[in-house]
Order: sequence, then C-alpha cells, then structure tokens
Amino acid sequence: MKDRWGYKYTEAIFEYLKPIAGRCETTFYSTVTDDVGGSPLSVGGRELNAIQHECDKHGWPHLNALVVAKKNGLPGEAYRTFGHPVTKSECGQIK
Repeated sequence: MKDRWGYKYTEAIFEYLKPIAGRCETTFYSTVTDDVGGSPLSVGGRELNAIQHECDKHGWPHLNALVVAKKNGLPGEAYRTFGHPVTKSECGQIK
C-alpha cells in the first residue's frame, strides 16, 4: 500500500524522524529500516528523497539528513544541499 508520497514507508519514516530531530540526534539507515521497514537502499533513495522534496516545498529543515551511514556519520551521496553532498560542518547546522 502506498502512502501520500507514493511509496510504502515515506510517511512512517517522516513521523519516525520527528522525535529524532527534536532530540538533535541522527540515526542509521539500518536502524530506520529495522524500526520502520523497507531496505536501506530504497529508504536512502526513494523515501528520503521524497521527504527532502516535501521539506523543501514547505521550507522545513531536511529531516532526511538525520539518517546517516555508519561508516562516516554522514547522509548518503544522494543527499545534496546547495549542489553538493552535505559535509560534517553542515550537518551540525541542521536542526
């Protein structure tokens, strides 16, 4: 069953990320998929991109940037802000 963004897990992930943002924390792709569902690849591609688009549309902070890779603590290469992958210094600015 598809949610309002056209994917199965986008709305659930969006709701899942709200309290994480409230605590100024990050979470791993695998943690999101373990807790909400989906696979790390689809969550990283489709669902988080849909969330970024929704955040951009409403002028909200990028909740999708709170989902990071275990290997480097950064969002994946698909996440771009101002035309380049987000850096550690930019991540600290995302609240």
